[in-house]
Amino acid sequence: MPTPETKPSCHHPVLILVSSGILWLLILVLLEGLFGLPFIIKALLAIGFALFAFWRRRRPRQPLAAATVAFLLLALWYACLIPSNSRTWHIGMERTPTVVVAGDWAAIHNLRNFHWQGQVQADARWENRRFDLRQLRTLDLLVSPFPENPGSLAHIMLQFGFADGQSVVVSVEARRRADRDYQLLPGLLRQFELICLFCDHQDPVAYRIMQGNREVFFHPLQADPEFIRSLFLDYADLANRLQARPEFYNSLTNNCNSLFLRRLRQRGLGTGDYFRVLFQPAKTAMVLEANGFVAKHSPVVSRQPEAAAKKLADIPAMPPTAAGPVPAVPATRFRFPDTKFHH
Repeated sequence: MPTPETKPSCHHPVLILVSSGILWLLILVLLEGLFGLPFIIKALLAIGFALFAFWRRRRPRQPLAAATVAFLLLALWYACLIPSNSRTWHIGMERTPTVVVAGDWAAIHNLRNFHWQGQVQADARWENRRFDLRQLRTLDLLVSPFPENPGSLAHIMLQFGFADGQSVVVSVEARRRADRDYQLLPGLLRQFELICLFCDHQDPVAYRIMQGNREVFFHPLQADPEFIRSLFLDYADLANRLQARPEFYNSLTNNCNSLFLRRLRQRGLGTGDYFRVLFQPAKTAMVLEANGFVAKHSPVVSRQPEAAAKKLADIPAMPPTAAGPVPAVPATRFRFPDTKFHH
């Protein structure tokens, strides 16, 4: 008796898993954009929808069709997102800095000098300051581990010190809207713009300590004045570029850690160490110490807002210059590579 021909099955477990994953991602990002629900509620709804698709696997062609439609919708949604500087921003991110470089002088417009009283309360001050680049002497790596995963995740900043005692902190961050908190998954899906903040030395450190259970570690980097100056101008160029042409932040490839590491690769940081630190920014200082970039001694730690200053010292703030229009920014020869990751 002839055996009936077996029709190919489209509900292979791998296909089901991929289909469910794509559907979960699609629903999650759509809910992120359409409703102001808590993240956990949106995640549960998305997981429930994916489980429903998995349960419907007995109809073999449905998972493949659903996955194809979901993928096309997700790709269309993703391609239509455009970065912008015109949104209602979270406190402290309302303005983007610009840096005018003329010879040995740098004028920073919209330098942030907030005095934080809480996570969303601050005495807001945006200032104009001028710095003599010939006075650049020191460079510190500031590492603030995430309390939920201090061994891997962290925010890193750079502190540039001048011979006359002044200092400025550069912090590359996800520019959040007023109604959103930072989360890793939305950070992969073009939900934040990128911002390069220039701040008074106490501002970003005090802000992170105000968030609770946050520490900021100061690691002095071993670098010559020429490299410090070129790095400062790199970030100045980045800030100017973002003010003119906004970009999306990405939790993996376009953030505080990845931009800094790309610059260090030009100074000899190996590919293996680069990728090791790229996905574990909390280990940045340890890897840099092994490569001779960080001085081999214990870092200084800030735990209290009143101690959040360069090397925990009381350094007077530089008085702001008279406010006024900033002229067009001249091109500089120090730039991040033109090849960028767009997310």
